[in-house]
Amino acid sequence: KGIQCSITGVNGEYYIAFINGGKVYCREPDGNTVKIGEGGSYPKLIAIDSSNILFAWENRDKIYRSLLSDGL
Repeated sequence: KGIQCSITGVNGEYYIAFINGGKVYCREPDGNTVKIGEGGSYPKLIAIDSSNILFAWENRDKIYRSLLSDGL
């Protein structure tokens, strides 16, 4: 469950970012859902290269980011 979803693919696998209950999450290709941060809206996933994804979101007029690279 979630709102404001974003999706990106790397090496044929897909990652989904979304907001649920005031928190930002990422669902990984293996089905695990990982909490990335608090609050927010407008989550975006951008594949930087074949082993890194930039996860960015807005919360209270500030932009936050996290680099996802484990398991890619």
